[in-house]
Amino acid sequence: MGRMRKYEESFPARVEAMAKEGLLEKDMAAMLGISVKTFEEYKKEYPLFLHSLKAGKAVIDHQVENKLFKAAMGYEYKETKVITNEDGSVRTEVTTKQAHPNVTAQIFWLKNRDAKNWRESDVSP
Repeated sequence: MGRMRKYEESFPARVEAMAKEGLLEKDMAAMLGISVKTFEEYKKEYPLFLHSLKAGKAVIDHQVENKLFKAAMGYEYKETKVITNEDGSVRTEVTTKQAHPNVTAQIFWLKNRDAKNWRESDVSP
């Protein structure tokens, strides 16, 4: 059995940065050169390690939550096209477009935010 890599003071900052990128814990462990088991032990043994991991995950989770909400509600966005005219000149054309509300995102949001009223039930009303 190989030797366990010793905990390094740089691990909390590295784990936070990796979590902000959306990496899975097993991938973070591999990038730190430790096993998943050791990663789990570090979460228990080093409060700063766990705090940094949670802080990094919170950032990306918040970004995903915002994107889900935006998809559920619909939004406007600008599309830019570069057009080459017959004479060789170039112009840009900006068009405002509408992304319609996404019903699947709405259902997911409601089931998680208001489960009491939106959960699926096998019982007919």
